[in-house]
Amino acid sequence: METFSTFNNVFRNLILSASGFRMVFSDDEESPSPDVSTDKLLVCACIAQAFAEYYVTVSSQTLLLATDARPTGKVLALTTSQIMRKHGIQVSYIGIASAPEAMCFAAKDPSLGGFCYISASHNPIGHNGFKFGLDDGGVLDGSKISPIIQRIRDLSKSESALTTLARELHDTATAGMIIHSEDPAGKQKALSLYESFLVETAFPDDNGILDTFRSSLHQEPIGIIGELNGSARSVSADPSFFKNMSIRARFYNDTPGAVVHPIVPEGENLYLCRQLLKENYDTDPCFSLGYVPDNDGDRGNIVYMHPESGKAHILKAQEVFAVSVLSELLFIKYLEQNHRIASEPTAVVVNGPTSMRIDDIAATLGARVFRAEVGEANVVQLAKEKAKEGFRIRILGEGSNGGNITFPAAVRDPLNTIMSFVKLLRLKGDYRHKGLFETWCELRGMPYRKAFGVHDVLSTLPAYTTTDAFSELAKMQINTTDHGLLKQRYEKLLIESVKPFPDVLYREFGALHYEFINYEGTCTRRGAGNRTNEQRGGFKILIKQGAPSGKAIAYVWMRGSGTEPVFRVMADVASAKPELDHELLLWHRDLIARADKG
Repeated sequence: METFSTFNNVFRNLILSASGFRMVFSDDEESPSPDVSTDKLLVCACIAQAFAEYYVTVSSQTLLLATDARPTGKVLALTTSQIMRKHGIQVSYIGIASAPEAMCFAAKDPSLGGFCYISASHNPIGHNGFKFGLDDGGVLDGSKISPIIQRIRDLSKSESALTTLARELHDTATAGMIIHSEDPAGKQKALSLYESFLVETAFPDDNGILDTFRSSLHQEPIGIIGELNGSARSVSADPSFFKNMSIRARFYNDTPGAVVHPIVPEGENLYLCRQLLKENYDTDPCFSLGYVPDNDGDRGNIVYMHPESGKAHILKAQEVFAVSVLSELLFIKYLEQNHRIASEPTAVVVNGPTSMRIDDIAATLGARVFRAEVGEANVVQLAKEKAKEGFRIRILGEGSNGGNITFPAAVRDPLNTIMSFVKLLRLKGDYRHKGLFETWCELRGMPYRKAFGVHDVLSTLPAYTTTDAFSELAKMQINTTDHGLLKQRYEKLLIESVKPFPDVLYREFGALHYEFINYEGTCTRRGAGNRTNEQRGGFKILIKQGAPSGKAIAYVWMRGSGTEPVFRVMADVASAKPELDHELLLWHRDLIARADKG
C-alpha cells in the first residue's frame, strides 16, 4: 500500500474513547468543506469495518445510519454504508437526524438492531466522528466498545487489511454503487416515534397530568425561542412537539448545515439567542425561555428572561442541570402526592465533576446521588445498575456539560431539559395539592409566590460556585503521560502539606479535612492510590468541614480528556462567593503543575 505512511500520520489524530470516536475529517477544524481525503476515508473504513465485525455477531437486523448536520457527514455515511453492506448488513440511512431522534428510532422500531450515528457533537464544524449502539437506544458501554477500539487499532497497523479496505472502497465506487439514497419513509417514522417518546418521557404513566399541564399553559402561556444554529434539530420534531404541548415556539437559523456561530452552546455562543429572546419578549412577554443545541442536538443550554430587569440572561451548564434535576425530583413527589405512582427509593446518577449542589437538592427531596466516571455511557450504565438495585432513576446526566437524560430516554435531549423547566414553572398547585415549586419552597423554608420565573427558582437553589467547564482555567497542558504517576505525586504533595488549602477556605469554613476519590467507569474508589488499569479516570479531592464525618463543602477534580488532548480541571465550593472557587482552582492548578514537574 503506497499511502501506508501517510495513513499513519492521519490515523494518529483519531481519538478513540467510550464517549465516541472523533477527528478532523475536513481540511481543518473550522473548514465547512464536505471533502474528505482518501486517507481519512480509510480511517472511516477501519472504524466501520470494526463495528461491522461486531454487529454481525449480535444482530441480524437492519442497522440505522444517520448523521448530524456537518458537511462531511454524507460522504462518511456513504463509506460506512459500503462497508456494512459488504458484510451483508442491511442499512436504513435516514440522513440528517438529531441524536436523540436516531437513538429513539433504533430503540422503538423492532426492525432495527442498532445504530451508527455520525457526529462530532459540540466540536468545531470540521470535526466528525462515530457513535454506535444497539436496540436499547444508548451508546455502547465501555465493556462493549473497548474490543471495537482495539480492533480499529489492529486494522490501522495492518498494511494488508488497509490495502483490502482501500480496494473495496475503490471497487465499489467504480462499480457505480457510490450513489445511495436516503429513506424518507424511515425519516418520517423516526420523527413520529420520537415525538411520541418525548411525550412519554415528559409525562410517564400520564393519568391526566398532561391535560392538567396543557390547561395551565392555556391559562398562562409560555413561549420558547429555538436558535438552532443549523444543527440536526433543524429537521427534528421540535416544532411539532411544542405545538402538541401547547407551548408557543419560534425558531431561528433552522436550515440544517447553515452554522452561523461556533457550535458549542456555551458563553458567547448563546448571545444571539439572548438577543432573539429579548426581542420576542418585548413584543410578547410570554416568551421567557430560549435554547441553543449543539450540532447533533443531544444537548442544549438555556437563556431566560428576568422580567424585573427586562434582560435576557444565560444559564451556566451546572445551573441548567440543577434546575432539571430539581424539577424532575419534584415531579416524582407531585405524582406520589397525587397517588399516580407508588413511593420508591429515588436516586440521581451523575458524573464526577457535577456540582455538589445536586447532592444538596437530592438530600432535601429524600433522594440519593451516585457518581460515575466522565462519559455518558458510564453514567447510563451506573443508572441501569442502580435501577436493578431497586432505585427509581428519573433523571441522570453530566451536570458539568448541562445535558440531562430523563428516564426512559438513554441519551441527552434539550427538549427534555425544556420540559423540565416548563413543568417546574407551570405545574402549580390547586385547592387539593401543592405545585412543584410551591413544594420546594416549603421544604426550603422560603417564601412562595404564584407569579414566578426562572430567576425565582435560581434564588432558591443551594449556593455553589463551580468552575465553568469551558473556562480557559478549566484546561491544562500536562507533560506527564503517565496519569497514575501524576496523581501519585499530587497525593504526596498534598499529604506532606501542613496547611494545604488556600487561606480563604479556612477563614470561611474553619478546620478542613480531605478525602481522595477516584472514578473508574461505574466505580467510585476512595483513598490515595486506589486506582486500577491505566489510572486515567477522574480524580477528586473532596474537602470536608472539620472532620472526616463533616459536611462536604468543596472539591477539586482533574482528568485527562478522553476526547481532546488536554487535562481538564475544576473546583466546586458551597458558597456564592466566586473568589473562593477561584482561589481553590488556582491552588489546584499550581499543585498539578508541581506534580507534573516531578
